[in-house]
This record gives sequence, C-alpha cells and structure tokens, in this order.
Amino acid sequence: MKRDNAFTGLEAAIVLIAFVVVAAIFSYVLLGAGFFATQKAQEVTYAGIKQTTSNAVIDGSLYANTTSAGLLDGFMFNVRVPLGGEAVDMSTTTFLFTSSRNTTPQRINVFDSELTNRDQVDEPCCGAYNLTAYYPQSKVPVLTSGEFATFMLSIQKGEELRAKQWFALEMRPLVGAATLITKTLGSGMSSGEVL
Repeated sequence: MKRDNAFTGLEAAIVLIAFVVVAAIFSYVLLGAGFFATQKAQEVTYAGIKQTTSNAVIDGSLYANTTSAGLLDGFMFNVRVPLGGEAVDMSTTTFLFTSSRNTTPQRINVFDSELTNRDQVDEPCCGAYNLTAYYPQSKVPVLTSGEFATFMLSIQKGEELRAKQWFALEMRPLVGAATLITKTLGSGMSSGEVL
C-alpha cells in the first residue's frame, strides 16, 4: 500500500504559494496605481494653487485722458500682485481691448518704458490701441508680491470714445486667471477723472 499523504500536502503548499504570489502581484499593481493617482492629484493640486496665487489684478481706479472735445483717448491704471502671490511676468501677459466702436477684441501692443523699445513709446505702432508700461519698483516686467506697474492705454485718433459708449479691457497672464474690466462712459468726462 502506497502512502499519498506527503504528496497531498505538497500540492496544497504549491497551490497556497501560487495564491500568495498572485495576491502579491495584484496588490503591487493596485498600490502602484494608487501611488500614481495620488502623485497626479498632488501635481494638479499644486498647479491649481500656483494658478490661484499668481493673479495680477487691476489695483485702484482707471483715470481718464480726454481730448479738448471731451472724447476718451486713453486711460491709466495700476496692476498689482497681491501680498503672498506668485510673481507674474507681465511681458507674457496679453491685453485685449473691445469697445462699442470696435466689438472685435483687439490685441494691444505693449511697450515697456524702461527696456528695449523705449524709442517706440511716443509713436503709435501697429494698431489703434497701444499700452505703455512703467515699472517703478524693479524696472523689470516681472511683478513680485506687493509690487505694481502703471499702464497707460492710448487710443489713436478716430477711435476715441464718447459719452454713453462702453469699453472692455481683458488682461490674460500666461499663468493665472484673466481679469476683465468693463466701463460705460458717463457724460462730461475730463482728464484725470475716475472712470
């Protein structure tokens, strides 16, 4: 008579080892997928935090510049990065201007008063709207937390706005949320007046 007791125990051990190996591989795959998902969620969270803390905002009021006939031919405004915010490179920021005279958004040419295109600041360049930037603190177009820049928007002759007309200015930084300003002009505007 043969004894099969040891053989049955060996079979059971092999099956048990196979189950353990399969379970280990399955758990490794699940853990790897979990770590990957956690890493991606962390990257998305940090990107969201960076975007929300790197907003450049319009600070204060818009100040009108008018012609002798009372037409708006430009205005001045300040842009600031709030305290605790990430630095914003204003040279990569896009400005779009729309008005009741021209409802198609127009990209504005931005001239830096301190840097390379200083000779072009006084001459209009390539469109009906031009923007001159002044960086009083750092003299560079990167605004850090608490710093501000002053912008002068000029509207070329023939495109000026009068009372009851509207305009919209959109500022789109490369990183961060866009800022939109819309104004309807009142009657009796004068230079230096708050819009």
